[in-house]
Amino acid sequence: MRRRQVLMFIALLTLGLISLAQSDQGNPRLPTGLRIPATLRASLSSQKAKVGDTIKLDVFTAVHGKDGQIVIPAHATLTGVITQAAPFRGASQPAVLALAVQRVDWKGGQYSLDAAVFGVLALSDFRKPGFSAMGSKEEYEAEQPLRGSTTQGEMVEDVRAATLRHQPSLDIVDNRTVNWTPGSPLAVMPTSRIMELKLSTEPAVRTYFTSDKHEIELPREFLVVLLNGMKVAQ
Repeated sequence: MRRRQVLMFIALLTLGLISLAQSDQGNPRLPTGLRIPATLRASLSSQKAKVGDTIKLDVFTAVHGKDGQIVIPAHATLTGVITQAAPFRGASQPAVLALAVQRVDWKGGQYSLDAAVFGVLALSDFRKPGFSAMGSKEEYEAEQPLRGSTTQGEMVEDVRAATLRHQPSLDIVDNRTVNWTPGSPLAVMPTSRIMELKLSTEPAVRTYFTSDKHEIELPREFLVVLLNGMKVAQ
């Protein structure tokens, strides 16, 4: 009887490993290091969010691999979860909100991801010299109130982003408080910060939004930059 139980356990374990391998083959992973601009499909709040809640985002613009080929088309659907959430409770407990993405889907494609938030849309002068007319992307950028405050953003595909590449935290400001208009110089006052994006040492979190003054409120269509395969801070 004992021998039969051992054999059954081995058989079940083998079937499980085979099933897992088949699942991985059916849903391959995309390369580590991909930076993915994406917008939230619904607003998120540190007061209401719970760890494990499912979230959806849209890929904002096509993502290219090192060879220049498109690996994720624009408007693909990203699926992720809330990895950390804490409501604001005054000085003793700042608001915290974190998310990660595990999958991307589009017609004819489905891939696994392991992506955390690496940056946000930059508050900066995004218009090029001689630029005289607004396209849909520029109009979108002009309408977004929440930006990462930076004078040294980086281009992620064709989006100017403020990222955590060279810093452990990033101030996020409301550009309506500084009367900023597209094409004008960046002029952000220190008091305009309403939240931060910070690095975390927790492997399941990696980065998180936080505020020591009020709840974290991320509006629908808020643009984040995800980094696939992002490691925790050392």
